[in-house]
Amino acid sequence: MAHGGKVGDQRVEHLLSEGLDYPITFELRRNPFRLEVKQDGTILSVDQLSDGTRSFLSWPLDYLMRASRVNWITSAVSTVAPGLILVDEIDTHLHPEWQRRIMSFVRQLLPDTHIIATTHSPFVLGSTDEAQIFRIKPGKDGQLGAEPSIETLFGYPADLVLEKLFVPSLYAPELERKLARLSELARQIAAGNASDQEKQEHDHLLQELAQYSPWLSNLLALAPTKGLTR
Repeated sequence: MAHGGKVGDQRVEHLLSEGLDYPITFELRRNPFRLEVKQDGTILSVDQLSDGTRSFLSWPLDYLMRASRVNWITSAVSTVAPGLILVDEIDTHLHPEWQRRIMSFVRQLLPDTHIIATTHSPFVLGSTDEAQIFRIKPGKDGQLGAEPSIETLFGYPADLVLEKLFVPSLYAPELERKLARLSELARQIAAGNASDQEKQEHDHLLQELAQYSPWLSNLLALAPTKGLTR
């Protein structure tokens, strides 16, 4: 990364442009010393970039700048120089589409760099098949610890990742309560223990909740138009 004129090489700018979905280049200016960003043809200062763009660019560019200053024993390019980066909440401020791309982008930009990152993003977790995943949670003594690596989540849709790692349900608490009641009523009906009032309640809940669940929507479509449980 040079201290005057163009920053980095065309490969870096190409990867950044691909990740951000628009052309982006960098130049260092003097008097005053500053970094200028040309974003989709418009010259901007770093402060004018969105939080998401700054988050996407900040730590990879910081690493490249630091790597370029190292006096390597053997000849090395900063983008392939070995290193270790710790990133807290790698998905911070990133649009979900960028969360899907960030790991692929970093892997291409810094192929020989080890990255340890935390995230709550199901898009990040489901977007790479080359990462080891650990769940950090408090132990019985109240101290945080990392559980052994879990299986890969590559290719998992975001809702399954969320339910697998983060939340017991994707639905709001009130909807979850209604879904639990619907399940209870369905069991009573299957056992032949439901009253007419409970059957009506079941039918009402099924029609109400079908708009939120594709499974219930399919079930409703297969049911008779009237008297669903009779």
